[in-house]
Amino acid sequence: MRNLTARRSAAVISSLFLAFVLAGCGSDDESSTAVPAEDSSTTTTGTVEAADQDGDGSTLTVSSVSLEGVEQGWIAVHSDVDGKPGPVVGTVQVEQGESSDVVVELDDTVATGDYWPMLHVDDGEIGAYEFPDVEGVDLPVLDGEMPVMQKLTLTVS
Repeated sequence: MRNLTARRSAAVISSLFLAFVLAGCGSDDESSTAVPAEDSSTTTTGTVEAADQDGDGSTLTVSSVSLEGVEQGWIAVHSDVDGKPGPVVGTVQVEQGESSDVVVELDDTVATGDYWPMLHVDDGEIGAYEFPDVEGVDLPVLDGEMPVMQKLTLTVS
């Protein structure tokens, strides 16, 4: 009986040892899946400045954009719906750092009204604006809980 108990104890100890060894021996690919998708040490920040302007309804100019924490982003111009950003009517890609006089070509000619240039990251398929069609990518850059954006009035003549 004593031999049987000693063998069982040895088997349990061996099994535990093997489990610990195998747990620590994952491939590099397996260990990288445990890393969060977002690097918490990098914060994406930015600003958007735009003023009321006149135009032909085919473009809109953002006077100043800054973007830090990612290499590329987007200015997405949203139409106004009841005083809030609505559907996107045009986009342009921006690079990290400071940009001035950023011209956004609008998808279709728009009418006089309020518009919201909003700063987004480019983190899905680089070079393709995918928000909101692809969940979780190209999200707006936030200042606290609010998207980085600027309301302006475009007067079309």
